[in-house]
Amino acid sequence: MTKKKNNIKFLILALISILFFGGCNVRFKPVEAEKFSNFYKTRKIANILIDTRTPEKFKSGYIEKAVNIPLSDKNFKEKVKTALSSTVVPAEIIIAYADDAESTKQMLDKFKKIYNWHFPFKRPHAIFYLDGGYSDWLKNKDNKEE
Repeated sequence: MTKKKNNIKFLILALISILFFGGCNVRFKPVEAEKFSNFYKTRKIANILIDTRTPEKFKSGYIEKAVNIPLSDKNFKEKVKTALSSTVVPAEIIIAYADDAESTKQMLDKFKKIYNWHFPFKRPHAIFYLDGGYSDWLKNKDNKEE
C-alpha cells in the first residue's frame, strides 16, 4: 500500500510541476512590416490584434480590426485578459503593435512581465509583434489601409 501511495504522490507532484513550471513562458516572435497584414489576416488559430498606442494615435489611424489597449493604461493587464476572452473563440495568440521600435521594446517588456511565470491557463500561447511598430508598417506601400 505504501508503494502505491508513493506512486500517486509522485504522479501528483509531476503533474503540478508540469502545470506550473513546464512550458510556462509565452513565446514572443517578431513579424516584419511587409508581412504583417497577411500574417494577421491568415491566422487560422483564434487571435486578437492589439494596438498599444495612445487613444489619440489610434484615432488618427490603425490597422484594420485592431483593439486599442494603450500601454500606459493602468488596467492594461485586465483589459488584455478581457480582450482575449471576448472573441467568439477565446484567442490563443496575441498579435500586437506599438508606435515605433522603442515603444515596441516597452510593449514587449510589459507583456513579458504579465505572462512569464504566471499560471499557465487562460493565457496566449504566443505573442507576435510588429517589428518596428506602426510607423514601419505605414512606410510599406503594400500594407496601406483600404
